[in-house]
Amino acid sequence: MILASLRKHSLILGILAVFLCVSGPCANAQEDDLIKAAGRGDLARVKALLDAKADVNAKLEDCTTALIFASQKGYLEVVRALLDEKADVNTKGTSGATALTLASMNGNRKILDLLKKAALKPAEIGKAESAAINTVKGVKS
Repeated sequence: MILASLRKHSLILGILAVFLCVSGPCANAQEDDLIKAAGRGDLARVKALLDAKADVNAKLEDCTTALIFASQKGYLEVVRALLDEKADVNTKGTSGATALTLASMNGNRKILDLLKKAALKPAEIGKAESAAINTVKGVKS
């Protein structure tokens, strides 16, 4: 009985390991640093890491990207630097929020405008996000 239980658990762990490999790697140390630097608004560090070829679209375990973090925190120049390196505007965090959603929720008009211009396919932006953007009141300019 114990042996059967161990086999069952090892099968589950094996499936989980395959899933994690297929779903893509989490950020390595350099990319983790990029995401955290973006969240601090550390433009010099962000640029240095991008110059060192850190993956601009790397994700933390919760699917947060540098662009999501910088947009949420309101760091305009960091957002601009990330977009210049082709950060994916449509990436969603585990909550389903994108950088656009978070900038909208925080009322940051300049970041919203940058993100909207960078969106490759505005039609792909969810209806809920579009509605939220169109109804934001008290937006910072």
